[in-house]
Amino acid sequence: SARFNPILFDLSNVGKRIKSSKKRLSWRFELDGTEYLVEFYVSRFSGKRTILLNGDIKHKTKHSGVGVTYPIKLNRDIILIV
Repeated sequence: SARFNPILFDLSNVGKRIKSSKKRLSWRFELDGTEYLVEFYVSRFSGKRTILLNGDIKHKTKHSGVGVTYPIKLNRDIILIV
């Protein structure tokens, strides 16, 4: 079984002109001895969603709504952003 250790969660307003128009949710954690950073950007106006894993774009979509799930593969494990 995988060893999971949460390190950090952060929620920031990061919009260019109106800070509250775009949110960044960040999770830093360790999984099986490797540290990861997942960043989830959400635009309130355009509906765009972007997910980065250690700085690399993994998902970019304009699809929004309740119940949307974004799987991210980490070696042999998968995490879900819900």
